[in-house]
Amino acid sequence: MSVIRTPPGARWDCHACGDCCRLYDLGPVEPAIIRGLQDRKIEDHWAPAKDAPWYEIRRAPDGREVFFLTHRNGQCVFLKDDNLCAVHGLFGSEAKPAFCREFPFHVLDDPRGTVAVVRPSCTSAHLGVAGGTPVAEQAAAAVALPRVMGRRRWAPAEVGVLPDAALPIEAWMDLEARVIAAITDDGEPEAQIAALRGTLFAAVGRAPGPGDAHRARMACGAVIEALRRLMDRAANDPDPRAEAHRVAFARAMRDLLVAALGGMAAPRPLAPDGRAYLAQVLRTFLLAKGQAPIGSVAEGLGAFLVEVAVVRGAAPGEGPIDAKGVGAVVAKWSKLTDNPAIAGVLRMARPALYDAFLNVETS
Repeated sequence: MSVIRTPPGARWDCHACGDCCRLYDLGPVEPAIIRGLQDRKIEDHWAPAKDAPWYEIRRAPDGREVFFLTHRNGQCVFLKDDNLCAVHGLFGSEAKPAFCREFPFHVLDDPRGTVAVVRPSCTSAHLGVAGGTPVAEQAAAAVALPRVMGRRRWAPAEVGVLPDAALPIEAWMDLEARVIAAITDDGEPEAQIAALRGTLFAAVGRAPGPGDAHRARMACGAVIEALRRLMDRAANDPDPRAEAHRVAFARAMRDLLVAALGGMAAPRPLAPDGRAYLAQVLRTFLLAKGQAPIGSVAEGLGAFLVEVAVVRGAAPGEGPIDAKGVGAVVAKWSKLTDNPAIAGVLRMARPALYDAFLNVETS
C-alpha cells in the first residue's frame, strides 16, 4: 500500500461521547450490513428496532437505491443510553456499517495518493492536542473500509490559488506540502494566514497589499450575519418536513452566531493549546482540500478566518480560550459547514471571504 498522508502531529482517540450518532445522515449503509442485521433478527435483540423501520431506502444521485439507518428522537436507533452502539455490543464492530466504523476519519485520493484526516466535527477531536494515538497509525484501517458510494477523488487540472490566479495541479501539490509544513502550533491563526497570504501571492508572481484589520473583521462579520439570518429563518419558520433535531440544531447554531457577532468587538485571546488545536484544524482543512466546495484556496482560508472569528466571539467561558473551548465551537461550525446548503452560502460570500484573507492582521 502506498503511503497515506495525514496532518503532521495529528492524534485522536474515541471518547464514546455518542455525538457522531446524532444529527448526521446515517448512511449510506452497505446492503450486506442490512441483510446481516435482518438475518440476525435485530428486532428480537434490540427493542427500539421493533417500534418502526430501523432503516429506510433513498435514491442516490446516480439513481441507485441506498440504505440509511433511521433516527429516534434525534439519534441513531441503535444508540444506547451509555452512548455506545447496540449493534457493536451485540455482534461486534464488523456488523456495523462502514461509515460508522470510519467516522471521524475522512479519506480522499489526490494526485499524490491517499489522504486521511480526522473531521473537526468530532466532539473529541480537540483532545488530540493533549495526546492520543497518532492518526498516521490508524489511517490504513480507515482507508481499507468499503464504501457504498466510492471514495472521493480530487484531481483538477488547475487549482485556484487566488480568485483570478491558478497553478497547475502538480505545482499546487508541491506548494500545499510547503504551506502545511509552515503552520506552527504556537502561532496566532490570523498571523499564520497572513504569512500564507504572502506565500500564495508569491507563488503566482504577485505581491499582496497591506492588511487592514478593521476591514478583515467587517468581512468576517458580514459572513457570520448572512449565516445568522439563514439559521434564524430555519429556526423560526422551519420546513414542515424537517425533523425536530435538525430544527433544534438550527436554533443552536443561530444562538452561536448571535454570540459570535456580539463578541466581535472584544475578541478573546487563545490559550497555547487553543492555538495548537486551531493550527491542527488548519492543517486538516488544507490537506483535505477544504477550499474545494467554496472556491479558491484564498477564499477557503477566508472561510477559516470566519471560523476563527466565531471561536473568538462565541467560545464558552471567560479568559483565554483553551482547546476544549475551541473544540466546542469548531465541532458545531464543522457540522454546519458540512451541509451543502451552507457551502452554497459560503460560495456566494466569496468576495467577503477574499476580503478577509486580503486584509487579515499581520501582527
